[in-house]
Amino acid sequence: MSYYPIFLDLTDKICVVIGAGDVGQRKIRTLLQCGVKKIFVYDPYSELPDDLASKAHSLEFKKRQVKPEDLDGADLVFVCTNDKELNRFIALQCKKKNIFCNVATSPLESDFILPSIFTRGDLCLAISTGGHSPALARKIRLELEKVFGPEYELLTRLLSKIRPLVLSLGRKQQENAEIFRSLVFSELLQALRLRDQRKTEEILKQLLPEDLHAWIGGLIDELFESI
Repeated sequence: MSYYPIFLDLTDKICVVIGAGDVGQRKIRTLLQCGVKKIFVYDPYSELPDDLASKAHSLEFKKRQVKPEDLDGADLVFVCTNDKELNRFIALQCKKKNIFCNVATSPLESDFILPSIFTRGDLCLAISTGGHSPALARKIRLELEKVFGPEYELLTRLLSKIRPLVLSLGRKQQENAEIFRSLVFSELLQALRLRDQRKTEEILKQLLPEDLHAWIGGLIDELFESI
């Protein structure tokens, strides 16, 4: 493995997308889902679809060719054109400016590559073949969709509520870890798969400290109301 796997928080980051075709639009949509601060898009030929054009608060589209100075201040740059010379030029400019750059058509000119991703709510699984076979990465992603059903989204959401409650009790780290492990390896996932609210409550009362039992009813009601 030559790439370092990482998940980035882009909340306060500025990104540049060069090329507003199908590939560029996919990059833009993913960046918007990640809550990026601002996206600057450059393309002298294409137009953005209405749903993206309406995101004026976080997206600025310029119908012209990108200039080297347009890259200043960017945290990430995505190059999504079929112009090999332009792609190479932008990648070189990014290296000079110490900006991480991804060239969609050329992993060798990129500072990072993008994995195939599969999500269930906040659960995100990333698959990479090191850029050697995106088709294989996609095949694996499709297989994962069959293994990790909607119940994993429910479990992730439930654990996100339980974790701060457990930590607030001030127990030792080892005790907390044991509680979290017991929840994950219990029949909780099966109960959520079957949408069995009563069984879910029974498992939580069995595994969570008694100090938290008063919270269980509210947690379960909120979870199952969202289904």
